[in-house]
This record gives sequence, C-alpha cells and structure tokens, in this order.
Amino acid sequence: MEFDNKKEFLNLLIFELIAGLSYIPLAIISFLGIYKTEAMPWKDYQFALLITVIYLTLAILWYQIKHSYFFISAKNGVLDIKYYRKSPRMFPTRYKRIQVPIKNYAKYEIKEYWWGKKELYIYRRTKKGIVPYPPVYVSTLNKENLQKLKDLLRY
Repeated sequence: MEFDNKKEFLNLLIFELIAGLSYIPLAIISFLGIYKTEAMPWKDYQFALLITVIYLTLAILWYQIKHSYFFISAKNGVLDIKYYRKSPRMFPTRYKRIQVPIKNYAKYEIKEYWWGKKELYIYRRTKKGIVPYPPVYVSTLNKENLQKLKDLLRY
C-alpha cells in the first residue's frame, strides 16, 4: 500500500507562487505612488514598507507551519517513508528516509497544533525500548487524506 501528498504539495507551491507574484506589482505600484488619494496620508516609500513588512510577517508565519512532501510505502515487510521538508529557497534541504521493518514497528502518533502544523511520529521497538524517529510534517493533508494516512499506518 502506498500514500503520498503530491497533489496537496503542488497546490501549496502554486499558492506560494501566486502570493509572491502578487506582492511584487503591489509593492511597485505603492512605491511609484500611482494610488495617490487623500484617504492615505502616507508617503510612497512608507506604504511600500508597510506592504513589505506585512508580506514578510505572513511568510515567516507560513514557514512555521512546516510543510513537507512525503511518500509512504508499506511493502515487503518494511514501512518506508521518504520525505522532503519545504523550506525557503535560500536554505536547501535534501530527501530523508525512514525505514522500519514491520516486525519492529510499534505505533504512530500525529500531533496537531492550533496554527495548522501537524507532525507524524513513527515509533520503533528496539532492545532498549520504544524510540521515536524525527517528525514528518503532514500539514498539507486535509481530514480525508489524514484518515487515509492513519488507515495505512495501522497494523
């Protein structure tokens, strides 16, 4: 059985592209002062600075949700998770992989936070007890796909 979030991750990338491309003309228009009205007493650079501060604040909050692309496969007695953490382009990341033999798989846990961040923890049985792997961020999933993921991880 396999599961991935390719569609949701592509929608996320499209949303980020549209947000970035809509910011650029708005900042240029505000800096050039084309909008001049009596209702806005700010100077051109002040309004452009305000728009930039709002955009950067929203971008920082957006990246705190921590989105990931992931592929989960349960074949041949091994639970295999490949994931890639979405980060700003200036901080490159690489694919990571978690492989757990089904006989050593203990459980999974999904932690949800109020701002939309969701973390998937996979636990493995070892000689010293049950230990978790680092989290895989599943924030892009809606309730339906989250349920499909839970169904896949139940053994």
